[in-house]
Amino acid sequence: TVMDLLPTLLDYLNIQHPETEYKGRQLVPLRGRSILPYLQNQQDHIHQQDHITGWELFGQKALRKGDWKALFIPAPNGPNRWQLYNLKHDKGEVEDLSKQYPDKLKELLDDWADYVRENGVIENVPQRRLLQNDKLQPFETIE
Repeated sequence: TVMDLLPTLLDYLNIQHPETEYKGRQLVPLRGRSILPYLQNQQDHIHQQDHITGWELFGQKALRKGDWKALFIPAPNGPNRWQLYNLKHDKGEVEDLSKQYPDKLKELLDDWADYVRENGVIENVPQRRLLQNDKLQPFETIE
């Protein structure tokens, strides 16, 4: 992920991250990990199978863990509920498995709650629609 870029660059340049303080200023702890061993063919994967990657943008939310992905797309562009996909068997995210695997979805939603807490995500913020009927509507709130 993008969080792996700085650790990779520091690793490549053989520079130690100053941890939590630099020149008297507090630093945010470094997140991510170096992918240099993967790029140098010393590892066959970047993250462990149970590594969690979450993201959110414009009201859409997703979390990936291993072969599984939980995805939320709000109305009017999506079903306005969490969906579940097995990316190993469904790379195109066509078959929603949330009803067949409710325990797996719950596991990922518990992981999502951890992601929200750890990253300071503010949820349920009204989204703004920029285009409606091909006309710019910069401040219209999507209901």
